[in-house]
Order: sequence, then structure tokens, then C-alpha cells
Amino acid sequence: MVCQVVRRIFQISATLAMAVGLGGCCLHQTSHAEKTYCVIDLTGKSNDGKYPMSWLDDIPKGGWRLEHKTRKLVLRRIPQGRFRFLGKYDVVITRPFYIGVFEFTCAQYELLTGKSVESLGVTRLTEDQPLWDMEWEEVCGENADLILREVPSVGVDGFAIPKKNSLLGMLSQKTGRRFLLPTEAQWEYACRAGVDTAFNIGNVGGDDWETMRLCGCSRFDPNLIFKNFRPIMHVGAYRPNHWGLYDMHGNLAEMCLDEFSNDEMLSAGLGKGAADPCFNGGSNPQGRGAYVTKGGSLRSKPSECTTTSREERIIDGPEWFVGFRVVMEACD
Repeated sequence: MVCQVVRRIFQISATLAMAVGLGGCCLHQTSHAEKTYCVIDLTGKSNDGKYPMSWLDDIPKGGWRLEHKTRKLVLRRIPQGRFRFLGKYDVVITRPFYIGVFEFTCAQYELLTGKSVESLGVTRLTEDQPLWDMEWEEVCGENADLILREVPSVGVDGFAIPKKNSLLGMLSQKTGRRFLLPTEAQWEYACRAGVDTAFNIGNVGGDDWETMRLCGCSRFDPNLIFKNFRPIMHVGAYRPNHWGLYDMHGNLAEMCLDEFSNDEMLSAGLGKGAADPCFNGGSNPQGRGAYVTKGGSLRSKPSECTTTSREERIIDGPEWFVGFRVVMEACD
């Protein structure tokens, strides 16, 4: 019976993918081998009408520039591996994937959608300001929940792409690659970058933001919030982890693909030895009610911004302190 359910969902996935013009994660084949970094030009078009993609072995000389945070989208390849999910459960990431080096920015949203962020109620102060105030379904698409509900892994072929009118659906269409939000496990694995400490830069003593600021991890100033000023930093403001990913502690809490559950065993894919866990339990027959955010935000305590920290957010409630970074499936 379970096999029949999964097979049926794969059939639905394939139908949806064909309907929007994507039959797999890699329809837009490149002439170059996939390397450590993928750079997508959001201002150009290749001969097939897709965004041009280039591949790099390393960070450009001089580092990432403003254009890499605004007019381009930079993704870092994350290798498959094993880690202790939530610091407790032995979990395996079975396939490599690409994840945004930076949180998705307002400028990238405007290039991708052709709309101003002011339509979301967001005031853009800088070009490389991270994007917030979007609902989960605006980012990921409604059908992602329906397809994931019975599928135990997002790393399997046949997984549907988000709806065309969602942000990730548009990005998938314009690249020919499948884009999603990271699963909670993918996010934590990428954040840790091989370390098992509370923060990806090491253990930070105390539960005060001054310590965090001095360590170059993040910042917090409650006085600014009380004055109705939202001190959200531009992307790339703090030290990257060992895989070169920025701003994964504090600043904006980041959306994950998973439905929220207070039962950690469910979220960990039933614990020991789980492969590519992603929880979509179907607790609400009308659709999910809440999703997971990771990394904490500028309004959280340092103890709420660790690699294992997780919070519940209502799916149709955009928040000014919640953003996201994207994941692209690798083709090998």
C-alpha cells in the first residue's frame, strides 16, 4: 500500500513537472561540469531563454562583490555526508545540493519577478538587503506541501517543482533547474559545515548579543526595535562558515521546507540512520498550518540562534524578521 501511494505521488510529480516544462532537476544541461560554486546571472538570457549559469572552483579574486548579491545569485555546492541532526540524531544527506551563499535579497526578488518589494510592504534601504515579509506559499508554492506529504525524501527523482507563480517556481522555470527551500536537515547540515559546536564559528559563551557581535557572528540592539527601527543587516555582513555561507545565525530567521512538529523524532525522520529527512506529516488535512525556521533572528537570544535552534511560524503569516535562502538540486 505504501509503495502504491509513493508511486502515485511520483506520477503526480511527473505530471506537474511536465505541465510547467520541467521533467527533472537538470533539463537545462550545461557544457561545464558542476563545480564548487554556481553563479546565475539574473539580468541576462542564454540562447534557450534561460538565465546564464557559470561555474567556479573557488571564490573570485577579491571576494564576492555587490553584483553577486543583487544582479546574480551565488550557490555553493554542499557534499553528501552524515551528521548529528539537532545534536541528537544520526542523519545522512545522501546527495549533494547547492545552497545560497547569501540570503535571498530584495534586488534579486525585483529582477526575478519584475515587481517592486514595496508591493510586499518592504522598504528597501540598500541593494543587498535581505528579503522578508513573504508567506511560505508565496515562496515555495502550494503544491509542494501536497507532493511532500507522503514522500519520505526530497532527494528522489520525480519530485515536483513548486507552482509556476511562486518565487521558486519562477526561478525553476527561468533556469531549467529545480529550486526549493532547504529542508531543516539540509539547512542545519550546511550551517554546521562539518563542526558540532553550537555556532558554526565555534562555541560562543554567554547569552548576550554583545558577545555575539564581538565574535563577528551577528548583532542585536533591542533599543532600535523598541524605537520601531528594524536593524536588519545587509547580506554578507558577518563571518562565513567553513563552507563560505553567510548570515546563518541571527539577522533573519530562515524558512525551511518542513512542516513544524514539536516531536523531534518525527522531524528527524524517526531518528537513527534517517536519510534525507523532511517532515510533512499531514496533521492538517486542509494543508499545513506552520513551518520550521532555523538560525534565529535579530530579535532572538543567542541561545535561540544556534545550529540546532528551531522555531514554528504560521504558514500564511509573513514576518519582518523571517527570510530564506534557496536550494538547487545537483545533477549528480
